[in-house]
Amino acid sequence: MKRMLCATDARAGIRASMVPALLCAMTLSGSALAAPAGNAPAENTGLEEIIVTAEKRESTVQATPIAMTALSAVDLADQNITSIQDLVGAIPGISLRTAGPGQTEYEMRGLGSSGGSVATVGFYIDETPLSASAVALNGRTVIDADLFDLNRTEILRGPQGTLYGAGSMGGTIKLVTNSPKLHTLEGAAEVEASQTTGGSTNGRGSLMLNFPIGDIAALRFVTTDKYISGWIHRYVTQPGQFPYPTNFGNCFSYYCTRGDVQGAPVAKDISGSNLERFISSRASLLVQPAENLSITGNFMYQRIDADGYNNYQAPPNTEAIYQPYDIKEPYYDSFHLWSLKVSYDMSFANLTSASSYWKRDVYQSTQTSTRTTTRRRRSPRNCASRRGARAICSGWAGCTTRTCTRATSRRIRL
Repeated sequence: MKRMLCATDARAGIRASMVPALLCAMTLSGSALAAPAGNAPAENTGLEEIIVTAEKRESTVQATPIAMTALSAVDLADQNITSIQDLVGAIPGISLRTAGPGQTEYEMRGLGSSGGSVATVGFYIDETPLSASAVALNGRTVIDADLFDLNRTEILRGPQGTLYGAGSMGGTIKLVTNSPKLHTLEGAAEVEASQTTGGSTNGRGSLMLNFPIGDIAALRFVTTDKYISGWIHRYVTQPGQFPYPTNFGNCFSYYCTRGDVQGAPVAKDISGSNLERFISSRASLLVQPAENLSITGNFMYQRIDADGYNNYQAPPNTEAIYQPYDIKEPYYDSFHLWSLKVSYDMSFANLTSASSYWKRDVYQSTQTSTRTTTRRRRSPRNCASRRGARAICSGWAGCTTRTCTRATSRRIRL
């Protein structure tokens, strides 16, 4: 039975809706009766096919011998999937662990990465692998990419080491963006608003513009700005009034019982201490000087600024943080990506070269003890020139960690 969609331009902000099967059958029958004899339209009894590149070449989901799930742009719009977390909730067999924005690990087929620092699920944007190496402090975590103006998503169940290398034992998550369109001027916008329980109003706005440049080139620009309200309170007690723990003998070596922090006098109440601000932009330039040659350059920038972590203290399990001093725990995540793809059709085969370079700078401040008295800070934007992580600790004051990750990828296939 053929499925029919009404108002099908989902990228223009109109959500596609499914026409009931009976109405579809009546419409198709009426069209067939109205057609002249001998010119009846060909019957289409199959489902709509999604073209995927799971095997590094174009094929359909049905023809690809891999356990996978593919969602088109229409599917993402119908199910209101706007983030990776939404995508994970809609796909069976995949789970995640997260400590907040930019701190998410993915697992598939029950293969966790708790025994090491290498991810078990590969993460790709187009041809670029974004899983960091084992030497990076954030090797198992990937960026929180925005899903606006995607062509499709491909979820490949593992192992996928042959096609996607190390870090894909459990599977691979692949996000495929829309390419620029030649000779086409188009745009799309999307605005959303929501409310957080225990917080305030959230907002999200996205914009896409596609510009033709002469007859052989086109530029596509996509941007998203998002504000997520915090929902965790941060209570600062009166000076010298923070309660001492009980069972004090084991406090420094194993475990001690926390004092009654709820009974301490509060000097300051900071609501929404885990507020998050997110911005993402990407630009893609397509140049096609010949019918069989295309050159695509991409740039992507993404930044997350969070005032604190999505964690609260237990006890007392009241979705709050209790501190003796007014010390924030900010999180900053900056990501840049440059990539170049050259594709040449030689009639008997397709030659593709894909090169990319990306860098990710993460700055996080953690209070390791409620006995904190001082905190050393550094600018998050002056990340160390060498790769790896640097931790600045000051006794009981906690640590400020800066992680700088750089990766280069070059692939040529025929």
